[in-house]
Amino acid sequence: MAGKDRTGLATFFLLRSLGVSDTIAREDFLSSNYYLKAVADRVVENLTKTGDDGEILRPLMEVRNEYLDAALQQIDEKFESLEQFLRITLLADKKILQRRYLEY
Repeated sequence: MAGKDRTGLATFFLLRSLGVSDTIAREDFLSSNYYLKAVADRVVENLTKTGDDGEILRPLMEVRNEYLDAALQQIDEKFESLEQFLRITLLADKKILQRRYLEY
């Protein structure tokens, strides 16, 4: 669905790096479902009209806590923390991100 997963994960990672709580960052991640609902409903409806089970595609058009949890579990297993993942894989420094995006 046009990068919702990559963008959603990247946004979640950025928000967490900036000190946003897990709860608020997850709410932001899951907000894609609200904004993409009409599109997903239309796709499901069109497929159902052709005799196919359109609902089978809905999980691909949504974001879910389970998807985020799976990504975070992999990060924890391989990098021990989100901060280390960001530093090692994305070459992102939490302190630099905070200086750049937060006003103190």
